[in-house]
Amino acid sequence: MKSTQNWLDNLKLRVGYGVSGNANIDPYVSLTAVTNSANYINLGTGQVQSYILAQNVANYDLTWEKSYNWNIGLDFSVLRNRIDGSIEFYATDTKGVLYNRPLPTSYGGFNAKSSYYKMSNIARIKNKGIEVTINSRNIEKKNFTWSTTFTYAKNVEKLKEINLGNNVSVDELIALNLFIDNPVNTFYGYKKVGIWQLGQEDMAACFDSEPGRVRIDVPGLVYDPNYTYTVESTNSAGETTSTSYTGAYYKPSEDTVDENGNTVHKYYTADNPYTVSTTDKQILGSKTPDWTIGLHNTFTFYNFDLTIMATMRWGQMVNGDLLGYSGTTNQPTCYDYWTPTNPTNAYPRPNLGGGTTDAEEEAMYYADGSFIKIKNITLGYSLPSKVLKKIKMSRLRFYATISNPFIWTKSDMLDGMDPENNASDKFPLYKTIVFGINASF
Repeated sequence: MKSTQNWLDNLKLRVGYGVSGNANIDPYVSLTAVTNSANYINLGTGQVQSYILAQNVANYDLTWEKSYNWNIGLDFSVLRNRIDGSIEFYATDTKGVLYNRPLPTSYGGFNAKSSYYKMSNIARIKNKGIEVTINSRNIEKKNFTWSTTFTYAKNVEKLKEINLGNNVSVDELIALNLFIDNPVNTFYGYKKVGIWQLGQEDMAACFDSEPGRVRIDVPGLVYDPNYTYTVESTNSAGETTSTSYTGAYYKPSEDTVDENGNTVHKYYTADNPYTVSTTDKQILGSKTPDWTIGLHNTFTFYNFDLTIMATMRWGQMVNGDLLGYSGTTNQPTCYDYWTPTNPTNAYPRPNLGGGTTDAEEEAMYYADGSFIKIKNITLGYSLPSKVLKKIKMSRLRFYATISNPFIWTKSDMLDGMDPENNASDKFPLYKTIVFGINASF
């Protein structure tokens, strides 16, 4: 290793393996219990409280959730410790993942609206990823320093098994948003692909829609731009008018073959529009980002100090409360809604008189949550030691901090919102400026 002495200060390889357990569930959910009923029994001497079975059904085969963990890490420092850090690879196989799953209605119902639940070890999840941390002292002068901390993390999570017991395995469990080979925190719903625009009237008519309304992606639906047809309508005066349309949709799965062996499409048109239903829901994304980056820079110049902290999360989906006010009277001012002169694809036109479907409203709650954020900037000034001696203090520092001064989101729908808090109306995006003093005697 003599050849590395001039630049390599430390190098350490770490390998680890372990098994950890998780039993983080509510007490007694594995047992059958009773709870108070809303009804009373009158035995002639007064009312007596009655009891019913609790909503959770006993599971005497319940076991701990177990995670089998492998990790390989490399710690290093180079260039006389000017740069140090670590790189870690890990893989986790979690078996018997605990879920409180709803039971089929064939077991009966807890009440008219709710089913029974059973805490079960039903899933197997695999995670693998990499975590990188690098610390660097970029400049070290007498009156000026600059240091940086960089972090990077990427995790790939996949659900590998859903076992309902009795050797019954399924590829998906929609009630818990579980889908094989997808992350656990997966969103399943209607996919918004934009807003119908002017010039797309004929296309929108195939969904009984119009420009300004939400456009939903329908899996398996194919657009034929060359199909033309005419629709006749009669007005209140009894006059018949004809309207020509160009373009229609069809599903290859619904094709038939005529007596000549030709494929016949079933077209969805203005007079036979397609109705979006629950069968058109699809996997939209996951709460878990593809990767995250953190960057922390610290500068000093004489008695001044400056810190800037930035973060970046990419590839996650948000399901936010603030996204769902497009059909209400009071809409957030940050909404970039559609008008004929503002052909945005973010929010539909204001339409308080109805005209939107449940699918359109539900689709509006989801957006790509990728973002870059400057989390805070702090500028400080410390009094010199000569001055501190005169006033008999060991330290006196004045500082100002601004939080969330800048945020850039990939989705236009999240302008003015905080995707880090899932676009929640309980934790809206806020910006604060704080002035303070650190004093030590």
